[in-house]
Amino acid sequence: MNRPTLKREMSQLGPILNTKRRQVEVVVEVEPALPIDQNQEAASELSIPVQQPEDTVETVQNTSHNDSDIHTGKSPACGRPLVFADKRAQLANALPFNRNHEGCFHTQDNIVKGMMLDGLASSHDMMTESIIITTIQLTLLHRGGGRVLDAASGRMFRTKSQDSDCRKYKCVMSTFEKKLPISIVIGSKNPNYPARPPRPFCFMGFFQITDIWAEKTGAIDGSLVSEYMVRLEKIDPAVLSWWMPDGHKPEQIPVGAYVCDGKSCDSCGTYSKTIYTEGWVCLSMTCNEHFRFGRPIILDELKYNDAFRYERHDAQGLLPLPAVIPALPIANQTSYGTEAEFKTGIVCPHCGQCSRRVYWWGWACENATEGCNFKHIVSFTNFPLTAVKEEHIALRSSRAQLESTDQSILHKMTSGAGYPIEMYALPSSEGLIGGVVAVFCATPETCSLPNGPDNLYLAMQNEDLKLRRNPARAKGSRREELTSHFAFNYGAFYKFGVFVDSVGFKHAPDIIRACLAQLDWAQSLGITHASEFIQELGTDYSRESMSLTSEKFNELLALGYFEGSKISYHDDGEKELGPTVATLSLGSPAVMHFRPKRKTNLGQVGSGKKGNKDHVISFVLNHGDIVIMHGNHIHRDYEHEVIPKGKLRFALTARFVRPSSITDVDERTRAIENGEVPEGIEKTAYKGHEEVAAAVSNSSA
Repeated sequence: MNRPTLKREMSQLGPILNTKRRQVEVVVEVEPALPIDQNQEAASELSIPVQQPEDTVETVQNTSHNDSDIHTGKSPACGRPLVFADKRAQLANALPFNRNHEGCFHTQDNIVKGMMLDGLASSHDMMTESIIITTIQLTLLHRGGGRVLDAASGRMFRTKSQDSDCRKYKCVMSTFEKKLPISIVIGSKNPNYPARPPRPFCFMGFFQITDIWAEKTGAIDGSLVSEYMVRLEKIDPAVLSWWMPDGHKPEQIPVGAYVCDGKSCDSCGTYSKTIYTEGWVCLSMTCNEHFRFGRPIILDELKYNDAFRYERHDAQGLLPLPAVIPALPIANQTSYGTEAEFKTGIVCPHCGQCSRRVYWWGWACENATEGCNFKHIVSFTNFPLTAVKEEHIALRSSRAQLESTDQSILHKMTSGAGYPIEMYALPSSEGLIGGVVAVFCATPETCSLPNGPDNLYLAMQNEDLKLRRNPARAKGSRREELTSHFAFNYGAFYKFGVFVDSVGFKHAPDIIRACLAQLDWAQSLGITHASEFIQELGTDYSRESMSLTSEKFNELLALGYFEGSKISYHDDGEKELGPTVATLSLGSPAVMHFRPKRKTNLGQVGSGKKGNKDHVISFVLNHGDIVIMHGNHIHRDYEHEVIPKGKLRFALTARFVRPSSITDVDERTRAIENGEVPEGIEKTAYKGHEEVAAAVSNSSA
């Protein structure tokens, strides 16, 4: 590493490590009176920085996370990357070798397919046009692996030596032994970037691992710990190393021009190369002589010797390399356009930008900087009701436990309007009934009625519902993640965790208004059954949570799910909402779970590391089913998730947004106007088998 880069890196470590170096006297080995840890003994030989005084912390913190600061003064790159992305998720969605949304590695079958070089680098990391040297724990922002978060700097530091049983090490070693290529992507937060980064994430090319060894590094407490390093070499020297600064002259180093020698350790017998100019040292982490040079060494000033840096390896056996840019998705005779492969990202064939599937209708290049207008559309084929029925049968025949009810949940079966109805009473934190969930189980007869679920489902596939995926996390940043599902809002604007565009019901498609009418009818019947259920139980309920009255919905959120989409655990507990939420499920089946929130006194803690509770209700949502949740405390004390189990599902969820809770006058006015429902839409509600049959009978009479 060159000195300016090292100084920049050490300035970022200021809150923990003092950039002042100290020379240590030669150690005279004597028999210690008390056992001394090997790391402590080695630390006396390798000089490492010590704790920095508190008065210098503020200055360092101001520059530690700014991409532009760490690359100040660097020249532009000498070329353009073949593939790039502005957001990590764009890259992970589009490149088959770099699917990891977080962390360093993308692995498959214990083989490293891709690596991400981003975040704070080690003091011994190096990057040239042909080689990369880095730690196996590539990013200090990744939690775990013997690292802890330092609150002052917001960064991760190693607290213990890396273990050879570590899965990452094993994957890297397996890839090395099998001589397989690795796709490398560099992020703009890597301080070793030789040039000024052209984009936040850029594909560098395919590399091979040539060396793996263990070295000592400074821990957060000033001691020494061991971690694994890896040297990677660019496989195809003919490919331009675009990441080098403008004006850089390419290296001309043939295979065999340099050979890095070494020797076997007298103590452990392990062969180690002489990779440092400071001399040979045993690089085996398990050896008692590991990284003991026999004389004082300043750890951060270790340099790689030229033979190690310029050694080049024959890579003919790895050529030709895999295609970097995947083919654009296309429809075939057996596809419907909603399979999982049609939700992956693409690499724009015009500019190289990785782009996610944002829109229901297809892909649009996300290269806003250069204004690329490329679009890719794959026509849908209607997913028929016969295929939906087959999915339901397959799910039911699986051995998975799909339906369960915890003993803490009061449960009964009833019926109404031709629907079998499952009723669940959920206890609140205060010991009262906090809410009731009613599941209207659609029958084949109900689904086939005029304006019933079958008609609604088929009509939705041929209607532009304006569905799109929206930012679910870190909106606008390089870490932005989109929802798994597609969504659009109708009626009053619904403020929840994800921003979704909205239009008023006057401008909504007829199919949306028909679904709203059906849910309005269902909420009234559901609350009637909830009231009867509570009376039968004879248990007190929370009047603060449950009104046991229905209000006409003024908002409807339409969700669309491709194969593999889901909506993770969440609640519908926004303060602007009334006590009732109703959802109509159309198309492929799904499994719905309810679980108590972690901070409540309800339920049991599960086996996961995060301390989440086990779910207390689990049931299958079939085509045409309706779920009514009545009671604000359902969302205060519980959360729910929905996992679709097929290729195409729509979910229409209606709520009442209370205008009185909206403080902004203009927003309140818009909510009232958008939530106004055209007269007569209630006639489009099919109201279930019994009521429709009665209406037909009366008409005939």
